[in-house]
Amino acid sequence: MIGTILSSWRISAENWQSRAYHHCRVRTRVSISVVYAVLTVVFLSGCSGQRSKPQYANTNDPAAKETRSADACSLLTEREVADIVGNTVNKGRNFTGTEDCKWDTEEPENVDVLLIVHAAGSIREQVLCADLGKADNSGQRVAGTGDIAVWKFSKEGSLFNSGDLEVCGPKGFLSLTLQGKQDESTLKQAAISLATRAIERL
Repeated sequence: MIGTILSSWRISAENWQSRAYHHCRVRTRVSISVVYAVLTVVFLSGCSGQRSKPQYANTNDPAAKETRSADACSLLTEREVADIVGNTVNKGRNFTGTEDCKWDTEEPENVDVLLIVHAAGSIREQVLCADLGKADNSGQRVAGTGDIAVWKFSKEGSLFNSGDLEVCGPKGFLSLTLQGKQDESTLKQAAISLATRAIERL
């Protein structure tokens, strides 16, 4: 009986000793973790003044800037368009976005104007100017307007005539479409005059 009791006490003592040892190891690990965390915070705090700014904070990096979009309606005034085409036009308005602008007329025989622009560096400008510079591009080359300029003319039966001038320059691409009952020479001169003003302001 006494042997059984002593054996039981010995087992309890060993279990207690084992749990105490385990608890001590756990507390030691926790203490080491806490000390490591405190040292890490102190180290980072001391180095915080030496860290460089994040890359996205560098607003002077040209690669980080987006290509600007052109505002076609701001390039020509209603009065300028009217004076050059020789008839009154309505105020310019965007069709699909800021890169196009249309000056309509009330009378079908009068000339209306559609301007489309793409700023230099944009994807559309690069594609359109590359196509415009090809030797097999149909149309009449126009000297003295931008780096490359091509004029195209067509008759839409007895309804109206249509002239299209495409220009590429250092500031981007523009296309001017003039439609009305004026002859080709008149439409061409009006398109060149409008393009010269618009390309300078692009």
